[in-house]
Amino acid sequence: MRKAAIFILWGAVRLSAGPAFDAAEVRGLLDKGRFTPPQTQAALALLDRAERGGLPTSMLVNRIREGIARRAEPKAVLGVVEDRLQQLERADDVVRQCAASGIAVRDRERSLLTLADAFAQGVTPGDVLAILPAAAEGKRDVETIARAAETLGRLGRKGFPPKDTRDVVSAAAAAWPADRLDDLVGLFLQADALRLAPDEAREVLLQEVRDKKKDPGAGSALRREQDRREGR
Repeated sequence: MRKAAIFILWGAVRLSAGPAFDAAEVRGLLDKGRFTPPQTQAALALLDRAERGGLPTSMLVNRIREGIARRAEPKAVLGVVEDRLQQLERADDVVRQCAASGIAVRDRERSLLTLADAFAQGVTPGDVLAILPAAAEGKRDVETIARAAETLGRLGRKGFPPKDTRDVVSAAAAAWPADRLDDLVGLFLQADALRLAPDEAREVLLQEVRDKKKDPGAGSALRREQDRREGR
């Protein structure tokens, strides 16, 4: 019964993905952008694929508008739209697996966009799926998982690859409020300033997450590590 309820809920969520795109309006937009008839058909096919998948087509149409406004070549615009569609499809797969794991899906579209942004930054679906077990145990929702994926992407841009940050982000996603996950970027930068090796940084930061879960006002594990290194 529980599994059936999940899929009924999922179907309802997918049907509420938003209004269909206006093909005539998009054709007019593509004509202004000097798209050839085959390129127009390719763009419409991508939008149709998104619509059939229950994905936010408005976001893809906005990408087309932006490309045309910047006078980008139609071929380049099509490449951007196809890349974004693939990111949204990967995000949709992750959200599906969240729902199947009993993780609440509330603002699906917002979560899809956040996950797609993370994938655009080099995060992989596998990186995100690794967070699911701890998140499910902590009764977190898909929005928290999307924020965790966003944090993985931000850390990646700072030079911390997901393989070195997944465990800490996963623990924080299960234990902290979603709006505190951004704090992890600063914590990893502090660990880097202490010249901690990736394994050392992971252990110290996992302790930081555990301490802050029990007592938000607890002392910093990073500060204790700094004091230890300085012989205090």
